[in-house]
Amino acid sequence: MKVVKDMIPTKPHDVIWTDAQWQSIYAKGQDILVAAAAGSGKTAVLVERIIQRILRDDVDVDRLLVVTFTNLSAREMKHRVDKRIQEASFKDPNNEHLKNQRIKIHQAQISTLH
Repeated sequence: MKVVKDMIPTKPHDVIWTDAQWQSIYAKGQDILVAAAAGSGKTAVLVERIIQRILRDDVDVDRLLVVTFTNLSAREMKHRVDKRIQEASFKDPNNEHLKNQRIKIHQAQISTLH
């Protein structure tokens, strides 16, 4: 994966993400592919990427296309994104963008290819 380094924030020493995960979360101006073994944190990385795009870039969740291999993982990912949006909205109740995301999550394209 080609990553534009100057667009990625510096990784703090106390974060849980590996360098590759950090780059996947914060890469901009490109599509990404997260491929790794089962249980390695793919879903967590994608959820964090989605949340950071919503919070940092004011992207609408229904403007993203997120594809995974199983219906179960797609449902789990959508549930986690919804939960994180709700948590962020409760912390910042006057944020209209977050309020809108709570509605738009239901139209978000988090699914499989079939």
